[in-house]
Amino acid sequence: MLDFDITILNKGKYGIMIHSTSYQNPIDSIDKISCVLKSKYNYIGAVLFDLLLTHGLSFNRYVEGLFDGEKINYSSLRVVKDIDEEIQKQANQYYFNNRKLLNKGVLSKVDRFSFFKSNKQLV
Repeated sequence: MLDFDITILNKGKYGIMIHSTSYQNPIDSIDKISCVLKSKYNYIGAVLFDLLLTHGLSFNRYVEGLFDGEKINYSSLRVVKDIDEEIQKQANQYYFNNRKLLNKGVLSKVDRFSFFKSNKQLV
């Protein structure tokens, strides 16, 4: 299994979101991610990493980067602190729909409970 999953975003600055699927940081697989983006998606532009399972509910949960059609450049990566509410809702929906993944990350029981409690409207 890959340590990331890719979803298409409906609107906004980012066309692609890359989710962590374990405690391993998907940015460590940036070359593999670039190959998947190149072969399966006709996309050039900003991508958003959701590192919930890697960093938890911290300030550096989201990282953006630029995909130029060939690769995501390391030099383009930066932490994003202010995420659009709709994008955050889509990110949370992903993990809400894939609850078992939350046990594979760094989130404590308290953090998982807090995540579900604050996202109960996603049911």
